[in-house]
Amino acid sequence: MIHVTLFETLSIAFLIEALVYIFFLASTSQKKSDSLLITFISVLVLLIVNLFLRFRLALDIPYFYYEFVALLAPLQYLYVKAIVDKEFVFSKKLAIHLVGLGFVLLTRLVIYLVYGSFSQEIFEKYLAVYLFVFAYSYLVLSIRKINQFHKVILHTESNFDTLNLKWLTYEILVLGVFFIALGAEALSIFVPIDPYYDVIVLCTFLSILIFINVLIFKSLKSPIETMGIVKEDIALVQGSAPKYKNSSVSSTESKRLYETLTQFMDNEKPYKNYNLSLKELASQIDFNPAVLSQVVNENSGMNFNDFVNRYRVKEAQALLESGEDLFIKEVMYDSGFHSTSTFHSAFKKKTGKTPTAYRKHLRDNS
Repeated sequence: MIHVTLFETLSIAFLIEALVYIFFLASTSQKKSDSLLITFISVLVLLIVNLFLRFRLALDIPYFYYEFVALLAPLQYLYVKAIVDKEFVFSKKLAIHLVGLGFVLLTRLVIYLVYGSFSQEIFEKYLAVYLFVFAYSYLVLSIRKINQFHKVILHTESNFDTLNLKWLTYEILVLGVFFIALGAEALSIFVPIDPYYDVIVLCTFLSILIFINVLIFKSLKSPIETMGIVKEDIALVQGSAPKYKNSSVSSTESKRLYETLTQFMDNEKPYKNYNLSLKELASQIDFNPAVLSQVVNENSGMNFNDFVNRYRVKEAQALLESGEDLFIKEVMYDSGFHSTSTFHSAFKKKTGKTPTAYRKHLRDNS
């Protein structure tokens, strides 16, 4: 009878799910981001197969863990960049992200020339220190990229709930757990880690299983895609509060334009379009997008997303107070919201009550 350990069970489960997911992506998508995701998962599959062959079957094959990690870290960053950057293109400049792999291969070659073997434990531990810093640097860069994206869409889009990449942030944190094995090997230079080795390995194997399952769940729930942002969008929100000090729009003019804007919002109700963007609203009211962004930020003290949602909540209140027997979801859609959680949180933030509680309060006091 073949004895299968927990680690092997997790590995096999990951390999099956990963291969099915790769096939799914390859047969249904042609996006740049998905090409990078396929490459990333393929490298992860090869890493697990390499470990499986060495430790389960005890085959005398090279240990490629460090090489694979040197590829995985930049690949996940490029995947994030391809999702958030509308102008992302494959180019020769991306070769800079192979520097980590080149360093690992060069180190292996030097070890071989000096010792006649590609593997020397003490040097590999120091290599683990380098790769630990290398991998987590890319994780930090990825999270910063996502945060920048979130900041931009809060100021340029009114449907943050459908565009945000919080799920991807969680995936990056899960990868952070996967890379703790590197930190453990690096730490072993200074302190013994043998008593905790199995726990560390279990965490790394569980993390990749969680990673692939979140991807599958996200793909089944809704396509993994985003509109992306461009440099022009970033330029609108860069800087701090004094960013408009050199603007040609004076404070007095800004207030006048804000009055025009609020009248347009009250009369035309453009906020009922849940996909309303800063550029679209600027076009409707004949403002420059940068000027509209300045007018909203300076006079309302809000970002564009919150500014539009304020009108949506006001519309929802009016619908609930109208006495019409509407379902709460009808109120949500009719007022321009597209997400139940966003509707409830925005409504409660302004009124102190959920839509249902607000309706009950109206009926109790009528």
